[in-house]
Order: sequence, then C-alpha cells, then structure tokens
Amino acid sequence: MSSADPAEDCLYLAIAYKPNKIANMVAGIVYALLGFAFVWRWATTMRARWSLWLPIGCFASAAGFFMRTQVDPCDFNIPIYAVSQMLVLVSPCAFIAFNYMLYKRIVLAADPECAAAAVSTTKKGGNTIKKKHVKSRFSFMPPLIAGRLFVCSDLITFLIQSYGGGMTAQEKTVDIGNKLFLIGVTCQACVYGLYILAFTVLAYRLNKYRVSDLATGEKIQWRTSLRSLIVLTYISSVFVMIRSVFRVVEFVQGHQGELVTHEVYLFVLDVLPLVIAVFVWLCIWPIHNINHLADECHSTQHEQLPFENRPFKHSGSY
Repeated sequence: MSSADPAEDCLYLAIAYKPNKIANMVAGIVYALLGFAFVWRWATTMRARWSLWLPIGCFASAAGFFMRTQVDPCDFNIPIYAVSQMLVLVSPCAFIAFNYMLYKRIVLAADPECAAAAVSTTKKGGNTIKKKHVKSRFSFMPPLIAGRLFVCSDLITFLIQSYGGGMTAQEKTVDIGNKLFLIGVTCQACVYGLYILAFTVLAYRLNKYRVSDLATGEKIQWRTSLRSLIVLTYISSVFVMIRSVFRVVEFVQGHQGELVTHEVYLFVLDVLPLVIAVFVWLCIWPIHNINHLADECHSTQHEQLPFENRPFKHSGSY
C-alpha cells in the first residue's frame, strides 16, 4: 500500500504504486453494502427520487475500487485506469448532492407558511406551479433557489472533475488533467463551505425561533427529528470537507507528492471520511425525520389532509 516499483521498471508510470488488491476489494465491498442498504431504505420508505443519489454514489465508488484491483502501472491499461480513476474521484459528488438537497426540504418542513406559499394553486398542464422566489424566515435565500444553486454547482464541478480525471490516464495530458481536477475539487470545496455557512444560518435561526407552535403561538424546544437532522448534517459535512481538503492538497503537491505516491492516504483521508459521511444517513434515514418534522409543523394548517397532499412533499429531484 505504500511505494511501488521504481519508475524505470515501467514504460509509463501513471500511478506511483501498484494498488493493494485486498484493500481496494474491501473498500469496494463496503461501498457496495452501503449501496444495497440505501436501496433497501429507499424501497421500504417513501420512494423519493432525490434520495437515490446515495446508492448511486456508493455503487459508483464500489465499481471504481473493484476496477482498481486490475490496475498495474507496469502493465498499463488506459481504459481500466481512466474509468476507475474517474469513478473514485467524482462519485462523491453524488453524496454532496444529497446533502445539498436536504437544505430545501428541512426549510420547507419547518416553515409551513413558506411551503404553502411556494406552491401555487394554479394548474398548468395538470402540474402544480412552484414559486421559486418565496422566502423563508429561516433561510437567507429562497429555499427552492438555494437547492438548485447548490445542485447546479455540484453538477458543474462534477463535469470539470470528470474531464480532468479522465485526462490523467494519458501521459501527455496528465498535467492538464491534474490541474482541471484541482480546479473542480477546489471549487467544490468552496461551494460546500458556502453550503455549511448557509446551513449554519438555518440552524441558528431555527434555534432562535424554536420552530413556533402554530396552534398556540408559543415557542417550543427543537423537535428530536429536527435536532437529529442538523447534527447529522454537520457530522456528514465535516467528513466531506476532510476528503475535499485531502484531494486539494493531493493535487497541489503534484504527481510525485507524498499523498499521491502512498496509497494509504487514499483509504485514510478519502474512503474512511466518505464512508462515515454517508453511513450517518443509514443510521437515521433523513426522510423519516423530515416527514415527522413536517407532520408536526404542518398539522394545524393541514390536519385533514394526508401528508402527500400537503404543500410540502418529497416530489422532484432537487
């Protein structure tokens, strides 16, 4: 798992070591098990399409690590290396997208007035028209717009990282590929930092207002479902940032840097943090908590309506 065969023994050293088959196989199995667990969670609860990002990311990561077992710098296969590299590098974008999508849903679940105003009663082609510019007292930007901005930024950085990661498989483009990926992962880390800031503002305002009881107008303590969502989002975000910082430093060091040339850092600073970042959502499935929070906050306005017919629901991809 540390240094590999010297460069002079290989025709082209795309990777500075021969990947440890056992370690990569274990990483692939862990991600695959998480993927199946999230599919089970999705299948046994409200089948919200946006929550599929977790299993998609897990299965993509699993495939990447399984393919890494076939990578040999001295018997180089460009397609295998390129695909495995791209899957390992960019699959975390799916985990980040999932966290981004939580923001809007927490705001709408905790703020029934915003949720009701965000959905127009006007029908167009049989579909309800959403008013994206509706503001919430808990969010410093309209929640529907915030969700789309974060997800779109994740998509853009995903494309940059994908293109850059693929270019690292060829000797003549490896430097350009590294720089492109560095740009993508740095932008991703910066945007995620803004997300943490926005989420901190959300948590502060929720704590300040204590999610007022709509029936009595009295302020009450945070509900357990909301507190769990906030704590777990912070835990997940910390480990996402650890991985992002690792990748930034890794590519800043260059192709012969300490982090790039020793595989152990990949497992300690990439695999482990990301596994923890997604595992927290397996412990407490956020859709349950969002549903419970919305059930309580929306009950006085829509107590006669089933949950799926209330202004807030899990429809849409983001």
